[in-house]
Amino acid sequence: KYMSPLLSKPKPLHLQVEEFVRAGIESGEFPSGSRLPSTIALAKMTGVSVFTVQTALVRLAKEGLLDRQAKRETYVK
Repeated sequence: KYMSPLLSKPKPLHLQVEEFVRAGIESGEFPSGSRLPSTIALAKMTGVSVFTVQTALVRLAKEGLLDRQAKRETYVK
């Protein structure tokens, strides 16, 4: 159900994580109003570091796709 490690593409990893989360939102795997998996869980799903996941989530929050609260859960808008 989840993607294999992201290292197969020539894009920066944080952009690949953004694509992964965006695709999950668009497909309904992460529906509006739902809580995203933790950064640790997303890091395990995607095969990247927690820092890389955090970078991607900050960018998606700036786009208005996510509602992030520091040291708390992240929700899909």
